[in-house]
Amino acid sequence: MSNQSYVQKGKLTLLSLFAMAIGGLISCSSPVDNILRNTPVAPVGNQTFTINALRTNGDPVTVFTLAVTGPDTSFTTEFTATPVILSNVTTGDYTVEISQTGFIGQTKTRTLNVPDDASTDFEASMNVNITKVNDPVAVSAAASTVTVNPIGNGGTGAGSTATTVTIPAGAVQAGTTSISITPIPADPEAPDVDTNGTVVLSYDMQPTGTQFDVPIVLTIPLDVPVALVNAGVEYFFEYTYADGTQDIQPIVLSANGRTGTVSIDHFSTWKARSGFTISETNRQVTRSYIGECGADVSETYTRTGQLGGVYRAAYSLPASATNVSFSVNVSVNGVDLFQQTGTATQTVFDYTITNRSGNVVERGNAIPRRIGSATYSAAECHDSGG
Repeated sequence: MSNQSYVQKGKLTLLSLFAMAIGGLISCSSPVDNILRNTPVAPVGNQTFTINALRTNGDPVTVFTLAVTGPDTSFTTEFTATPVILSNVTTGDYTVEISQTGFIGQTKTRTLNVPDDASTDFEASMNVNITKVNDPVAVSAAASTVTVNPIGNGGTGAGSTATTVTIPAGAVQAGTTSISITPIPADPEAPDVDTNGTVVLSYDMQPTGTQFDVPIVLTIPLDVPVALVNAGVEYFFEYTYADGTQDIQPIVLSANGRTGTVSIDHFSTWKARSGFTISETNRQVTRSYIGECGADVSETYTRTGQLGGVYRAAYSLPASATNVSFSVNVSVNGVDLFQQTGTATQTVFDYTITNRSGNVVERGNAIPRRIGSATYSAAECHDSGG
């Protein structure tokens, strides 16, 4: 055998050993940590803000106008369907006003804290409400009784059934021929709270500024739990003047708490306030979903919290509002040799209701605020089954 043959065989042997070494590095039974790969770039996420238009009596909204102002948008548009979804929202305050002819509208502001990472999915939602103005009722100088239509949403608490207005003889001044009184439920998402407690209900009374020579008497449905009545919980009827001074009238509760009576001498937007306080604390809860190596992650993180009877009565909420749910979608496509992780975050709140003596009346835990986000990360992996 020639020397040249030995040289050729030596070259083949070296090539075979080199090929085996490379094969060992990339075989499925060997670690991949020694191979450098670029971490996959996550796709651009969805940042949305959903606005739900609702009627306080539970009926569907057919036509409404939304005026929205935010850090990246400003528009006033008439809509015929709900919800309205804003895309590509950014961090900042979004003020939403809903209106419709013949209805009392609402203006609310929601602060959105959208993560800086463009790959993060962010979801938030808000309800805005309109209340139909009750038809005017004819009145005169003679004594009369006016029945005010209830909110009618199936809830308990103030305004859940008809309110009776007793007008003594001689109370109505000359020139006043009709009045309109419309109960408006408090909004749990934007409660008006002060030292007197939490707003239970507002009464829009028209014509605004109407004076009565003799105080009129309102009998208001309140559905206050008997335990609260026995504990001495107080209710107030309150009006705030332009200069900040207040006219506060006590509401006398019936023994069973079903109704309360109060006397007033002028029309404006009066507010019924409870003598107990609702304290709410926000916190965040998370859940992570880890996919298989190279596989997609597609999950939904749903949380449901329960509102107690006293809380629902305070805001005139129906029994159907007991369970509050919100979902965050976690979705990311798989990348070969990488393991995807998606983490969903939701904001929830705990509440405590106390009476004026500081005694706890009711507690609630982990109620969804209907705001959440999903973040994603990837780590190298390898399938050891090859």
